[in-house]
Amino acid sequence: MKTILCVDDDPRAIRMVGRLLKGKPFNLVSVTDPTQVEEALKTHDIDLILLDVQMPQKSGLEVFDELKAACGDYPILFLTGYPAAFYLDEPEKITRWKTGFVDGRTDILYKPYEARDLYDKIESLIQKENPVTP
Repeated sequence: MKTILCVDDDPRAIRMVGRLLKGKPFNLVSVTDPTQVEEALKTHDIDLILLDVQMPQKSGLEVFDELKAACGDYPILFLTGYPAAFYLDEPEKITRWKTGFVDGRTDILYKPYEARDLYDKIESLIQKENPVTP
């Protein structure tokens, strides 16, 4: 069974992901504080990270950059209701896209989304060949 880490400051969003994935072959681990991601990765064998963008302690994009710098190999699916975070309207965003998103192991799903879309994107990212190396 694959383990998914869901990082979202809104517990309701995490519960929704849990309901949408109920009955699917995934174990869901969650944190509501993005500063706890590193500890969750040490504690659990994570196969994929679901990552919110807008969080008060640290943005999902900051977490993404830290993960890519530290280990680079985790597949990440952004779940966001904030599409402007991904507009390529600033040099920093363009650089992030060119260096971090082109590996085929990063995707975006905009809220609200359907259960099937969530499941399909998760399956697609988990199936990528690159192994996760902590």
